[in-house]
Amino acid sequence: MRPARQALWRLRLKRRYAECAQGEAHHQQLQSTFLAAISHDLRTPLAAIVGAASSLLTQRDKLAPPEQERLLRSIASEADYLSTVNENTLPLVRLSGPAQSLRRNWASLEEIVGAVLSRVRQRPWAAHQVQRPKACH
Repeated sequence: MRPARQALWRLRLKRRYAECAQGEAHHQQLQSTFLAAISHDLRTPLAAIVGAASSLLTQRDKLAPPEQERLLRSIASEADYLSTVNENTLPLVRLSGPAQSLRRNWASLEEIVGAVLSRVRQRPWAAHQVQRPKACH
């Protein structure tokens, strides 16, 4: 092979390796972001479950029946939420495997926001109000 041709071949090979490395770095960043988001989504309901169960175990005699009922409902609700997050996460994990076809569907923004607000309002410590952001000028 001639030196110029060989140099051109090496440049193309280097560029191909650089593109692969860049793609892998991007994939790793996306995976890290995804894991951080999932970890955050799991921490809050787990903390609520542990807190409510701990309160029931250590202070059941001091708690009125309605308060005991509220804590039990909180445990059930948060456990149900964890189950849903788990069910929704497993298909995403499978996407990192061999090529899968995605089923895309439209979702109403109002439904998504409504579901989030409903969840926030269920939390006993959620004394904060969610307000619509002010328009930018």
